[in-house]
Formats: sequence, C-alpha cells, structure tokens
Amino acid sequence: MNPSIIPAPDPGIARDGIFPAVRFTASSAIASTRSCNLDARVWREAIDQMLAWINMKSGENCGDYPTQEIAETAIDYAMDQINDEHGADAPDSIVPSGGGRIAMEWNERSSTVIVEFVGLGTATYTKFDSAGKIAERRHLQRNPQSRRLELRG
Repeated sequence: MNPSIIPAPDPGIARDGIFPAVRFTASSAIASTRSCNLDARVWREAIDQMLAWINMKSGENCGDYPTQEIAETAIDYAMDQINDEHGADAPDSIVPSGGGRIAMEWNERSSTVIVEFVGLGTATYTKFDSAGKIAERRHLQRNPQSRRLELRG
C-alpha cells in the first residue's frame, strides 16, 4: 500500500444508503499489464465514476453524493497519482461517504488507510492498525503553488 497522502473518515459518522462504489481487484487486470499501467487505468476508472457521481447529484438522495467541489478535489488527487511516477497505488475502493464527501481506502494485512475528501482542497488521512484502532491521523490541504494535497500538522 502506497497511499501518498491519504485521509480517512471520522469513525463517529454513521453512513446510510447504498451507493455505486468503485471496487478494484487484481483479477480484473490483464496478466501482461505492468503494475504502473494498471494503477493508471484504475485511477482513470475511478475518475470516470467520480464524474458520474457529480452528474447523479441532481436526482433523489442528492445529499448522499459528493459535492462538485469535493469531487473535483478527489479527481485532482487521482490525476496527481497518475502523473507522478511515485504516486500512490490505486485504492481498493472509492465510495461516497455521506455528507457530500468521498472516501478512498487501501487495505493491507497489517493496516487500512482511508483518505476522505471533506472540502474544497482538503482531506483527512487516517491509518488504522490490524485491530482497527487509529494509528495515525493527519489533515491534508492543497498547496496553492503546486495544487497538490500536502500533510498539515
């Protein structure tokens, strides 16, 4: 797992409803595809899904889908990962996390990392240990010069 700067949702927030979620597995990859090409393809699929969520916002339960500002922040983050040779691996899942937010999740045996996009140019990074306890929590803020999300505090 290499989620370079990724935040997580607040564990105290209840999430209701069923949403289209982007879930990725290695089995969907073509055997001869190099890992970096696969990650770029998966990031592009995620961007397509996030764009679709913006379009769904006009329907019923529109408050459950990401706001345009948050979706744009998450899409910018995904594009940064595609364009950076040291960018994060593609997440295991991306879901609308309620309240207009988007959460990306990376899972390993020893930890889970969640980056939750919570506002225009802002996200939270939360790392959970294998017991589900918060091991690290950081805030990410977009740098106006680089336009990239950076750890704060």
